[in-house]
Amino acid sequence: MFKTTTNDAAYDRMRDLPRMLRLWPQEIGRLSESDQAWLVERLAQVLRAERQRGLTRHWSYDLSRHAGLLRAYRAEKQQLDLQTKAATRLQALNRMTDHVQRSGKRLSLQPGQGCAATDTRTADKCNKLHAAQVRSQAVAPD
Repeated sequence: MFKTTTNDAAYDRMRDLPRMLRLWPQEIGRLSESDQAWLVERLAQVLRAERQRGLTRHWSYDLSRHAGLLRAYRAEKQQLDLQTKAATRLQALNRMTDHVQRSGKRLSLQPGQGCAATDTRTADKCNKLHAAQVRSQAVAPD
């Protein structure tokens, strides 16, 4: 379950999103990582519509709904950014290991260890990428 806490309230995805986006709770439970971008875009659309209602002083504007939408948007956007960073770092690590393997240099990747390549510069780059991958996996919640 994805939760985040701010100063005044906590955002709970399973509790708050069904009311904000008019989705069934089981639909939210089935959302995959690839649906995260759609979810952020949908929240942005709903947030824009709520902001427009507020600017025009429409009778249906609700400040607490607006604040809840903003809280949800920020939390989901942060989650999407973490996923994107982790995927980018993993791709960079894969490219680096492919490059090292194609160049014929010795490379060993063990969990919890860095890279061991015969070229010092290549080993340093690979170690940095491996460390970034480990950090991103530790930061990104499952």
